[in-house]
Amino acid sequence: MDLQTDPAMRKPISSYHDQDKVRRAYMKMGPFQPKNFPFPQKLMGKKNHKNRRFNEACFLKHGSWLEYSISKDVVFCFPCYLFRNYVKGKGSSDAFVNAGFSNWKQLEKLDKHVGCQKSAHNDAYMKSRELLQKTHHIQAIYRRQKEQESLSYMIRLTASIVVIRFLLCQGLAFRGHDESDASHNQGNFLELLQYTTEYNESITFESKRQVYSFR
Repeated sequence: MDLQTDPAMRKPISSYHDQDKVRRAYMKMGPFQPKNFPFPQKLMGKKNHKNRRFNEACFLKHGSWLEYSISKDVVFCFPCYLFRNYVKGKGSSDAFVNAGFSNWKQLEKLDKHVGCQKSAHNDAYMKSRELLQKTHHIQAIYRRQKEQESLSYMIRLTASIVVIRFLLCQGLAFRGHDESDASHNQGNFLELLQYTTEYNESITFESKRQVYSFR
C-alpha cells in the first residue's frame, strides 16, 4: 500500500474504501516526526518581530500524536487525522486536521488541542488504541491457530512415520483388502494407526485418514 508520509500531502481517510485497513497501515508507520531536521525559521509577532521555528522537543511531550509536515512547515494531529470526523469550521479541527498548525509563538495550543478527557482529540486517540489492540488480538489468534495447526500436522506425520517404520521392519503389508469405514479389518497400516490413537488423544480418529495420505 502506497501511503503518503507527509501529513500535509495525505488524502482524507474518508476517500478510502477500506478505511480500517488504511488506518492500520498508518498506525504501523506511526506519526511522521523528522529527527535532526533543519526546521525553517520565520518572523512572527505583531510588534516585536522574532524568528521562530518548530521545536523538536515538542515530539518528546506530544510524541503519541504530534506530526510535522516538511512540505508545509506545519504540525498535525495523527489520531485526529485517522479517526476524527472533520467538520470544516468546527473549533481547532481546521488547524490540526486540515490546514495544519504553525503558530510557534503559541505552542500552548498543543495542550489546548488535547483538551479534557472527553475531548474530540482524546476520543480519536482512544479509537486508535482500540483498533491497535483489536489488530494485535486478531494477529495473536491467527498465530496461535497456525501454531496449533503446525503441531497437529507434526503429530500426525510422526504417528504415520512410526507406523510405517514398524511395518517395514516387520516386512508386513500396508493395505488391507477392505479399507472402508465399515470394514472390521482395514489393513495393517490403518489398524495399527487406530491402535496408536487409543493411547494418544492428540491423534484423533478423523486425523487417521489425513495421516494415511502421507504414505
